[in-house]
Amino acid sequence: MSESSASSAHYSGINDHKIFISYAKEDRNLAQKIFLEFNNHGFQPWMDKPPAPFHYLGIKVGQDWRERIEEEIKTSRFFVALITPRSSSKLGFIQREFRTALDIMNDLPQDHIYFVPIVFENAEVPNLKVGFISLRDKQFILYEDYGVDPVVVAFREEIGENKIPIPTASSRLEEKKDRQYNRSSIYVPPFRGDTSIKWESAIGIFSWRNKPKIHKEVIITGTAGEAINNRDEKSGLYVLSKKDGAVLDYLLTERDCNELEVSEDFAYFGTDGGDFFCYDIVKGILKYCISLGEQIHCKPVILDEIVIVISNVGSVFIVEKEYGKILNSEKSGYKFRSNILYISKEYKHFLLVSEDGTLINVDFSEGIKFQMLLKIMMPDYFATYGASPVEVFSDPKILYGKSNWDSIVIAYCRSTTYDFPPLCIIDIGKKDGKLSLRRPTSDPAYFDYGNIRADMIYYKDKLYMPLSYSNIVIGVAPNSLEIQSVISVGDDMFQQWSGLAINSEGIGVIPRNDGYIYQIDMNEEKVLAQIYLMNDRYKGETGERARASSVVDLRNKWKVCFYSTPAIEDKFCYVGTADGRICAVELSKKPK
Repeated sequence: MSESSASSAHYSGINDHKIFISYAKEDRNLAQKIFLEFNNHGFQPWMDKPPAPFHYLGIKVGQDWRERIEEEIKTSRFFVALITPRSSSKLGFIQREFRTALDIMNDLPQDHIYFVPIVFENAEVPNLKVGFISLRDKQFILYEDYGVDPVVVAFREEIGENKIPIPTASSRLEEKKDRQYNRSSIYVPPFRGDTSIKWESAIGIFSWRNKPKIHKEVIITGTAGEAINNRDEKSGLYVLSKKDGAVLDYLLTERDCNELEVSEDFAYFGTDGGDFFCYDIVKGILKYCISLGEQIHCKPVILDEIVIVISNVGSVFIVEKEYGKILNSEKSGYKFRSNILYISKEYKHFLLVSEDGTLINVDFSEGIKFQMLLKIMMPDYFATYGASPVEVFSDPKILYGKSNWDSIVIAYCRSTTYDFPPLCIIDIGKKDGKLSLRRPTSDPAYFDYGNIRADMIYYKDKLYMPLSYSNIVIGVAPNSLEIQSVISVGDDMFQQWSGLAINSEGIGVIPRNDGYIYQIDMNEEKVLAQIYLMNDRYKGETGERARASSVVDLRNKWKVCFYSTPAIEDKFCYVGTADGRICAVELSKKPK
């Protein structure tokens, strides 16, 4: 058989972009990272256990894994071997994979590129030979020095795509027109007459943990798709132009995308499906995705070399920042809906408050250890009114005092009785670490229906927070929690999940479930303006307590919900509506 006929026989019906990744099971996290890098370059990599959200490409339950691997090797255009200290000396099936690929090379022309070793940690290339082909004769690359870029260039030249550029965010967006996430989804509805609205973009449904992030010249946010906690086609991360709201790029995640953190041009976030993502904002590519298997609402904490991820069901994961490898994990036995309130990088511990109001210290210096410090209890109230479970959704605030005490303020929801305030203080002795619990000194009348779900914000010696089942934002003294100011915004209404955001000029904004976003002069504690963000046909349908029995009722019947706290800067704020829009609103300093 001639060289050309042998070549055409192997490549007949083969996808030119398919790459088989061979690795030792000990290097799975590394292989998944390489998988994502090739995928981001427009190739179609294959491995037996690919990273999320590509699980469906791997070997399925009940399949003969040996036969499937053999088939994938023979139907791949390229074969990439990850050579590490683990794989180079390992016996077993990985050697069979190498031999199968080398055997295929015996039937290919000598100048054809098919088998490429990528070497990690200066590992030695195995002395393996099949027929006339020796593995050590193949030019390898050192990943730590070059990454996969030389391999991508070689593969593109091999298949005649040397003049085709690597896909960019804009070109990927153009390819996704059929899903209608392109520029045509940006619109200004005809009913909009308010010049305060600079732009709005329709991208998906916003939920509780989808606060937009301002990063340089873009807005980054997550959406929940068409159904909360269900698989859908719109859930994901979206990058929007701060100038006009144009969708610059997006990453679909299958399940609800929750609270995110941005660090050094990377966005880190978890989903309801239990996947954790690291996304490169500048390049518009997924750096890595790991499956943690547990719903993740809380915002991750980004440190120098690690990322700390907290799941809803109480697991703590320590993840390698660069490659996404899970370094450690442990279950606490608690549930978490609020974010980490304090962390010490020097002593490697942090504080959390569980959903049931338990203050927990987490030590991650050696492994992960949990220590229960204190549980919120109100014995005098409980004796009179009976025990009422609490639920903590709002992020606690730690206040550093000038005296011998620091304090933690915790806001919560009360489940069965409202005869005690939804706030408390835990004092921490600076010298002895002693903990003590205090309740507000205020008359709790304002708290009769006022559960606190939204986050608190500190401004000019007061803690501000909106109350559910009311129309007020209160300001309390941090040390006593005594109510010092009350700001009325709109009408009484159902649950308030959106928090107050305040910029450097002292202008605050808060969305309410009557469809308005309210601007407040925080220095005068007066409402400056109210801007209607919903469709006119919903105007006046405020979703008051008597008219809406649940969040679902609010969403489905009135469609005037806001769940996320706005992002704010000096001249504009950015807010997501429950019907799937994000709006840029110009801030005003004059009453309207």
